[in-house]
Amino acid sequence: MRKITKKEFDEFKTDEFGFKICPTGDYTLIKEFGRKCSFGEWCSFGEWCSFAERCSFGKGCSFGEWCIFGEGCSFGEWCSFAERCGFVERCSFGERCRFGEGCSFGERCSFAERCSFGLWCNIIKPIFDDKKTYWFSKPVKCLKDAKGDDEDDIL
Repeated sequence: MRKITKKEFDEFKTDEFGFKICPTGDYTLIKEFGRKCSFGEWCSFGEWCSFAERCSFGKGCSFGEWCIFGEGCSFGEWCSFAERCGFVERCSFGERCRFGEGCSFGERCSFAERCSFGLWCNIIKPIFDDKKTYWFSKPVKCLKDAKGDDEDDIL
């Protein structure tokens, strides 16, 4: 996968809605991303990255430790997050996303089916709707691996 430099990233075009269109690539050289970035599938990001609000990520993106995501970010299925990533309010996640130990989630984040959570994630108690999306409304500690499809694993 081709490494994207900060200079290349800054030159990416925006669409008619103001979203910066970012192709599939290796973004590990970049640590800070502005708001409204739209990334392709299978992108990779390093540790300590920060993303402002309303960024979107395609299928299979991976993120290093300590990444921070702003309000309203959305993620495709099969995304993976290393330890201690943080998510602000109203983030949404596709099916089978994986979260490392110690990740924290703000209010009103939603998770599709079969997401898995590492030890000591600060997640929110699930509320299930008719689309099998898992909504979270108040903080809970996850003491062991929890699967989105097994309500009993979340304490």
